[in-house]
Amino acid sequence: ELGNTQPLNIIACENMVRGSSQLKQHVLAQLPEKLHQWVERHIGFVDSAVDRIVPPMEAANDDPLDVTVESFSEWIVDQTQFIGEIPTINGMELTHNLMAFIERKLFTLNTGHAITAYLGQLYGCQTISDAIAEPKIYTVVKSAMEESGQVLIQRYGFNEETHCQYIDKILTRFANPYLKDDVNRVGRQPIRKLSPNDRLVKPLLGTLE
Repeated sequence: ELGNTQPLNIIACENMVRGSSQLKQHVLAQLPEKLHQWVERHIGFVDSAVDRIVPPMEAANDDPLDVTVESFSEWIVDQTQFIGEIPTINGMELTHNLMAFIERKLFTLNTGHAITAYLGQLYGCQTISDAIAEPKIYTVVKSAMEESGQVLIQRYGFNEETHCQYIDKILTRFANPYLKDDVNRVGRQPIRKLSPNDRLVKPLLGTLE
């Protein structure tokens, strides 16, 4: 209404597949249809893959925005979905093939995380670091990530040696004793996490494919 044509790009940094695209559908459902074309021209809903473990922790002070995070972080963004000039943002990595990185994280970090949580619950472990310290759980989790890794290597051409190093890095992250990550938190929402397009069934379907 004000004649503003400045592009606006929205990146939903959510732990889900193409979260910004899903957000776009919810936004369009709330807007009059006559505005949809304007949105398509001026608003970019840019999908991303976010990787950083942020468990709920007691803050060291009274600031509710203070959180404890691991030192590792990865933020890969689909550069094809921006409207207008792509901004320079610290830590943002651009890619033309976001699904390769979404599935790399989903089939590796998320797959391993879920299995560690479910087996940790069965073994009576409270945290992810406790669970991955169990040799039987470690073996199952690493084997599962190696199996899902073969899907990624064949589907997207990832380097096998580099991907093995990525798996080892994730196992080290799971073992971080400073992240008091409860198995119940990681294993929650099983209906979503056990769906055909998520971290356990989807890599299995890829193996069959």
